[in-house]
Amino acid sequence: MGRPGGGRRGGGFQGGAGGSGGGLGDMDPMKMLGAAQEKAKEAAEALEKELAQKTCDGAAGGGMVTATVTGTFELRAVKLDPSVIDKNEKDMLEDLVVAAVNAAMKKAKELHATAQAEAQQKQIESMLGGMGMGGLDLGKLLGGM
Repeated sequence: MGRPGGGRRGGGFQGGAGGSGGGLGDMDPMKMLGAAQEKAKEAAEALEKELAQKTCDGAAGGGMVTATVTGTFELRAVKLDPSVIDKNEKDMLEDLVVAAVNAAMKKAKELHATAQAEAQQKQIESMLGGMGMGGLDLGKLLGGM
């Protein structure tokens, strides 16, 4: 007995008009994937450059010690109020510096996460292009990206 579909394995689907392989027309999926990967790489590099220019400040001891960190987590500055510089209070000063740096790093992490989420949202929207998503928040749909 013969097989349905003319005896060929895999059924009888032959693609779209002109045998273009699934109706994709002139679009090569591998080229599209490569272009999307390149665009994502460029966007990530641009984001890193942007975040390197932004700074976050953290403070401790009522503002007597402040630290400045970039959005790429580079410590840029530590400022000490002269009143906290006492050789007999070295341990306290060290603790205040650590606290100020940690506060600045926490803000930088929040900045970084927000910027990444916004970049991902833009990338998804550009990949979907004109698919008519009509204001759908893809971040919420995909679990808060």
